[in-house]
Amino acid sequence: MSLPKKIKIFIWRAAKNLLPIAANLWKRKILAQPLCQLCGNALKNIFHALVECRSARRIWKVTEAAVELRSIATQDILSVIQDLERRISKADTEMVAAMFWVAWSARNQVLFKGKREDPRILAAKVEAVVEEFKRVKAQTRKDFDEQKEKIPRGWSPPPLDWCKINVDAAINVKNQCAGLGVVIRDARENFVAVAIKVTKFHGEVTHAEVEAVSWGLSIAKHVELPNIIMESDFQETIDLVNSKKSSRTEIQWEITEVQSKMKEFNAVKVQHISRSCNAIAHSLAKTALESGETAIWKGSYPYKIMYLFNSVNE
Repeated sequence: MSLPKKIKIFIWRAAKNLLPIAANLWKRKILAQPLCQLCGNALKNIFHALVECRSARRIWKVTEAAVELRSIATQDILSVIQDLERRISKADTEMVAAMFWVAWSARNQVLFKGKREDPRILAAKVEAVVEEFKRVKAQTRKDFDEQKEKIPRGWSPPPLDWCKINVDAAINVKNQCAGLGVVIRDARENFVAVAIKVTKFHGEVTHAEVEAVSWGLSIAKHVELPNIIMESDFQETIDLVNSKKSSRTEIQWEITEVQSKMKEFNAVKVQHISRSCNAIAHSLAKTALESGETAIWKGSYPYKIMYLFNSVNE
């Protein structure tokens, strides 16, 4: 049922006969007699507390569900709801379930605070709670769907006359080395160049990621590309290269070198992407660590690299 969790939990407790009605308290020797504290009649089950009690009937009289409830033979709450689902719509069944919750709350108000609320106000409260929950749920779903649309579904090709360079770094702390991966593709999604490299790990992931960007620019210059889009899934590197943040450590010297390399191209964009859109570069970086080699391929690629292209999804 499309209801707030607190109402669904309440219905579950009612269906499992876990509510502290007089009959249950009497069985546990908490009350001397299993009598309804509001009407004085024998309180045999939860159905009496939620539907048959004089206090509950005052609420049900102002609702259309009263007729349906009177025609139900069973007094087991779960069976009541299942029977209602066969007779009325799902939305109306949800309203009845919510009314059970309100009837119980109203009962407690009378028992513990001596406060009786207008049944019409209680009925209106039910509608308000259910409708507001569904409105918020619908808005949440809408916001979630809109957010999903904003998330890139996968790697996207660059515009015509541009090439896209994806770079990444993988670290092996034990051996104090880093693997760098570079893959360059054009607007038709053709592979222009692929490169792997093993380098020394200087203790900071940012340092390795910046080195991957720098090496990606070197490969792009090697294959003579005029317009490039550089992509990395490491946000800090992108912010440093785009001068959105600075560092007082020695890494700033490398950032300055990267920015100097960028000036050698006709047009350059550096942007952040999700890890899922950078899967091939990440796999290449791990391949560099595993093989321990440095290599650049252009036009033709070894079997292990071709296999990687086909097995990795972006």
